[in-house]
Amino acid sequence: CRDKVASIFNEVSLLLSHREDYASYNAFYDQVVSVGELLSTTIVSSTLSAQGADVKLYNASRIILTDAQFRNANVDMKATRRNLQREMSDFGHIAVVQGFIGGTDGALRTTLGREGSDYSAAVFANLLDAESLTIWKDVPGILNADPKCFADTVLIPKMRYEDAIELSYSGAQIIHPKTIRPLQNKNIPLYVKPFTDPVATGSVICGRVTEAIEVPIFIYRSTQVLVTVRDTDF
Repeated sequence: CRDKVASIFNEVSLLLSHREDYASYNAFYDQVVSVGELLSTTIVSSTLSAQGADVKLYNASRIILTDAQFRNANVDMKATRRNLQREMSDFGHIAVVQGFIGGTDGALRTTLGREGSDYSAAVFANLLDAESLTIWKDVPGILNADPKCFADTVLIPKMRYEDAIELSYSGAQIIHPKTIRPLQNKNIPLYVKPFTDPVATGSVICGRVTEAIEVPIFIYRSTQVLVTVRDTDF
């Protein structure tokens, strides 16, 4: 693991000494920023392997093909599907892969913008026809308000895709709409759970919810508070 990590740091040193090789600051930025994902997945996969797990580390920049809009790249889903079929043909092991990054045809790394890691997971789930996707957060699940701004928040066990997208556009810190879309297109449930309590139920965003949301939802935006109220009679 130390040799692999040292190799990545050597790459960073080379990047920093060849800034002039890149056509724009954003292109250079993505090459450097994406190194964090490469480091973390190298360490995680090596740790799992040392514990006896059958692990294979993949490079997301060779699987998720994007355009050259650095720092907010767009994913080519058809090309990415082909890459997935080529790279991940064998599923008899634990696959470890980076989030947040992709790559261009010219083999430059790109980053996927805000909430890019969640979006990466949704892209993989869509293209692999996953039964579900779980995203681990530092909160119990989907709450009716930001716990950093409001006391006594309430967990919302289930929410429709459409409601989650609407609330996100209104400013709620739930899940970015671009993460929800690939899942909604194939009706893949999205579970949001706390990494501090892996056995907790958390929340799920899915296509059909029979139970109404019984609590008001508060969104704090600078000097404004948006309160969503629904008439349960309808």
